[in-house]
Amino acid sequence: MTGYGLGPVSVNFRSRDRTFKHYWQPTFTELIKWAKVICKKYTTLLAAKEMKDRGDDWMAHDIYFICDTLLFCKFKQAVAFADSGQVLHVMKYWAFAYHGCGQHNYA
Repeated sequence: MTGYGLGPVSVNFRSRDRTFKHYWQPTFTELIKWAKVICKKYTTLLAAKEMKDRGDDWMAHDIYFICDTLLFCKFKQAVAFADSGQVLHVMKYWAFAYHGCGQHNYA
């Protein structure tokens, strides 16, 4: 087996009255392209602001949650690898976040 054998991915398409099932076998470059699109659309604070401006508060808060989760994952990985610079970077952000939401004991 050569390359990345991802196998077929089941993708459902919906029209007005039917659901179509299509099997998609992405290449590595397609996978990277879609990962970049998803990151840009769902993991930036700019995307959350755009959703807020459109009036979609649910999606904006989902994006905020994703951003906070990714920051926590960064913190967890930094602790596991003893990377004090990254730990301090995350803790600086958390200090402002805790202070902003009234959690003064943690900030």
